[in-house]
Amino acid sequence: QTRDLSDSGVYVKHPDLVSLQPGTIVRGQVQDLPIPAPELQMEVMRVDAEGVGLRFILAD
Repeated sequence: QTRDLSDSGVYVKHPDLVSLQPGTIVRGQVQDLPIPAPELQMEVMRVDAEGVGLRFILAD
């Protein structure tokens, strides 16, 4: 479940993500769209009891 989606990042609520450490780089993709979404690289910026805040890493 996503919350606080913006141009620079997203918060993802999921219990499996709370084990990640800030600074970890992950890859993700929005699911269930009518067309395939791009796979994005993101950095874990914060972790709380419910999930993680991710910053999008944009390609130059």
